Amino acid sequence: METGNRTSESPANTTSSSGRFPADTELGNLHLSLLWDQASFAYSLLNKSSRTFTLTTEQLFPNNREDGWKNAWTETGIKQDRLASAGVLYATPKFTLIPKGIYSEDASRDVLAFNHPLSEEDSVMAHPCPLAQAVLLYAIPRSHKTWLTDTFKGIHISHPMVVLIESMLKRYRNQDSPRLLLHVHEGHADVLVTKGAGLQLANTFVTNVPEDVLYYVLFTMEQLELNPENTQVGLAGDIHRDSPLYELLSRYLPQTVFEESSDQLKLGDALRSIPAHRYFTLYHEFLCES
Repeated sequence: METGNRTSESPANTTSSSGRFPADTELGNLHLSLLWDQASFAYSLLNKSSRTFTLTTEQLFPNNREDGWKNAWTETGIKQDRLASAGVLYATPKFTLIPKGIYSEDASRDVLAFNHPLSEEDSVMAHPCPLAQAVLLYAIPRSHKTWLTDTFKGIHISHPMVVLIESMLKRYRNQDSPRLLLHVHEGHADVLVTKGAGLQLANTFVTNVPEDVLYYVLFTMEQLELNPENTQVGLAGDIHRDSPLYELLSRYLPQTVFEESSDQLKLGDALRSIPAHRYFTLYHEFLCES
């Protein structure tokens, strides 16, 4: 899978950072958006008054070692008292989407376990998707959940798929023709299809090479009887214009474009060199929480 440009700091981890650390005058007015993926985390700081992102940082860890991300977060120097609020998107393939009308809190673990193997360590979370009239169930290890709630008091925990679903339905609710969103991250491809105010499909596929991604996109289109020649496809996440994946997709999907960030929030001057689609879920977390 193609990845973005990152600067290596050491053999143990890889870090990229853009923007500036907030000034003292901004303390207490910051929202932290944290994206926790398979073996990495990325975070952004948003000045809630100016509604401007000032800093974006990403850190990768081999083998998803817990001491890696715990130590790395401590080294950021960001303390709870410097934040007005915080939200985390916990990316896990262990999720399922069910209609709101049949959701039962008591049955949520059984429903998720029907689709994914769960361990004793897994805690099952439920998050509403109001625009889709659905509830997303997902698993998070109890040790991870405990660390998050202990480190960030009052943190809002969600799943990236919630942000993708709600953002797409809100953005394209007046578009009559179907639209497919492809979000690429850490060996996975999230595929969503919306039509007007309705969600037709939301799924995550395991991918190893660009051809895997193309296969699942074309498979989805075949199942929903969509024409690859004229279906609009939005791209987000870990894909860039010079990558083999983009070249492959463009060859078969001529209506492909990169998704833009929301016009409700701004990127600081130092962040404008980052393609808006790269951290799409991170930059939309605050809007889905508020």
